[in-house]
Formats: sequence, structure tokens, C-alpha cells
Amino acid sequence: MTMKEEDPQGLHLKECINSIKSVEGCFETIGGIFKGHFGGIRHTCCKTLNGLSDNCWPTLFPGKLYLRITIKLACLF
Repeated sequence: MTMKEEDPQGLHLKECINSIKSVEGCFETIGGIFKGHFGGIRHTCCKTLNGLSDNCWPTLFPGKLYLRITIKLACLF
């Protein structure tokens, strides 16, 4: 039995987090958004966030569906 078969939710969460952490400062930027700091999202972070699978958003931010739209809007500027 592979790890994916044992814990698909945990593996999926790890993949989502690792995608964000692979871009320097991106994880911290998302933390800033929770505090109302919307500026300073780098292009590489926006590209990574916009490329996340649809399953990552509710896994990473349960109950915060607005966050995806907020980040997409912040990435437009």
C-alpha cells in the first residue's frame, strides 16, 4: 500500500503546502493577507497560487472560500 492510498488527504495537503513554500516569501505573504496586508504579492507567488488545483483551496483554507477571490484580485495589481 502506498502513502497516497493510506492517507490521500494528508498527501494532498502536503503537496499543496509544498507548492506554496517552494516560492520564497509566498507562504508569509498569504499570512499577511489574513492580517489585511494585500500589497507585495510577487508575480511568482501569484503564478503559483493561481496554478493550485481546485482541491487545494478548501484543503488549505477551510471555510475561507473568499480567500481565493481576494488573492486573485490582489494579483491583478
